[in-house]
Amino acid sequence: MSQRLLYRWSALCLLLSLTSWLPNLIWNYGFGYWLIGQGFGAVGFVLAVIGRLWWLLLPTFIMANSFFVFMAVGYYFMFE
Repeated sequence: MSQRLLYRWSALCLLLSLTSWLPNLIWNYGFGYWLIGQGFGAVGFVLAVIGRLWWLLLPTFIMANSFFVFMAVGYYFMFE
């Protein structure tokens, strides 16, 4: 695969994983769409590694682990 194609697919996976969290953040209700973001984030991370797209590594890694990030932030503010 070409570098340009890997860039597009990785960026698309990042955008899809970001938009999968929007219903939860907008309506403040726990929809299950965030589960899709875990998969898209992981696929985007793998494509960024294969294509050596270093600036996409961190955002896709964060989105692949977004559930754990939100849990950690939520527990931090809840028990502070």
